[in-house]
Amino acid sequence: MHVLILAAMLNELAPTLKQLGIQRNALSQMHHLHNLNATAEIIGIGHKRVIESLPNLLKVHCPDIILLLGVSGGLDPALTGGEVMIANKLTDASGHTIDLKYDPFVQYAIEHTNLPHNAHFFMANEIIATPAQKQFKHQQTGAHAVDMESYEVAQLAQQFGLPCIIMRGISDGPNDTLIKASLTWIKPDGKLNFGKIASYILTHPHHIPRLMKAGKMFGRSTQTMAAMTDTMLKKLGDNSGK
Repeated sequence: MHVLILAAMLNELAPTLKQLGIQRNALSQMHHLHNLNATAEIIGIGHKRVIESLPNLLKVHCPDIILLLGVSGGLDPALTGGEVMIANKLTDASGHTIDLKYDPFVQYAIEHTNLPHNAHFFMANEIIATPAQKQFKHQQTGAHAVDMESYEVAQLAQQFGLPCIIMRGISDGPNDTLIKASLTWIKPDGKLNFGKIASYILTHPHHIPRLMKAGKMFGRSTQTMAAMTDTMLKKLGDNSGK
């Protein structure tokens, strides 16, 4: 079995790479672990980047299953930030939906993480930043969280006949205001632009507490994703020869 592990940004994926013993400079290379093969790739932010990058990656790597990792914004008032969930339903900005279903072996691996695996993610074309916007989008869609890639990844996976697991952490809660400028801090290759981050902090020092809170939730959720990805891959590997 070959698992293609995807993330929009390198910092979303970094804890998982460390957990799995994969060096950051070894992206795009196949690694044998837990009785299966795994390859990690960065696809960039937004559905347009997914459309540009993912079809070629699927043709090059020929995976048996896709695992998308990343952070998202919380929409459900019950969320506080830092939680990690696995999707079973996705909705795009036009209202189209995808229900994610798996064979028993994959479902068993998902359930073994003990994470909530009935999450509904909404894929937005633009940032849903303020509590009011998040509340409206939750009421409109019923989604637990919002991101900018999941639906497109799952749709392409279906076109290639591949199962797709989507695991996301909540980096900003429904009552948190996301800093819109943060999207400009990411380079096209998914790496952070530390120059822009430093410049923003210097010109907006009053946002430091918000940034620290967001960083804490980001770190907690990505560490959980790393541990649960390791657990899931072990279970997939246990069953890969059956």
